[in-house]
Amino acid sequence: MREGKSSGYEKHHRFLQDNGIKRILFYSTINVDLKTKGNYATTKLMAEEEVRKSGLEYMIVRPALIYEGRKGSLGKIIRYVEKLPFVPVFGDGNAKEQPIHIDEIVNLTVAMIKDFKPGTVLYAAGKEAMTFREMINIIARTMNKKAKILTIPAKPVHAVLRLFEKAGIHIGISSEQVAHMSEDLAADMNETLKLYPVELKSFEENIRRER
Repeated sequence: MREGKSSGYEKHHRFLQDNGIKRILFYSTINVDLKTKGNYATTKLMAEEEVRKSGLEYMIVRPALIYEGRKGSLGKIIRYVEKLPFVPVFGDGNAKEQPIHIDEIVNLTVAMIKDFKPGTVLYAAGKEAMTFREMINIIARTMNKKAKILTIPAKPVHAVLRLFEKAGIHIGISSEQVAHMSEDLAADMNETLKLYPVELKSFEENIRRER
């Protein structure tokens, strides 16, 4: 474990041991694949290693962006498309994202609990990967609108946010979120769906269903 950092997993491990629980389905994040990891991805990666060394039977799941209606990060983007003249995007908008709907990840979780595969590390992502531009355009299409995108250079913003974070200053957006929008975070779902053939619907179908 890195000096001065903690994944927060230790207390949960003690709880599992104290209560005789021998299996863990650990939810990490697809952000561990980022080249420029922030605190969230770093501590998740540390926790993954601790889970592996825990002596418990484990599965590790790395979800992509989880969405449900207007909640969370995707909900903010939906509101931007709806209310703003343009949608700000860090980077050129061509980084790939593969969001998964909450219903799909619930179904996947249930399937994993029923058929536990110890020692497995799997990704949980949506049916298709798309660029941020494509994702925003799909959202706009469900509103019968055309979206305008304002691209913001990611590297200088990321560098400034890292300095703020080192100084303990947080301004509502993290360096990791900027990295998330400017690096590909798509997943190969073949192994996951081979083991757990849950139904995944298209991003547009899910967005339209919830409007």
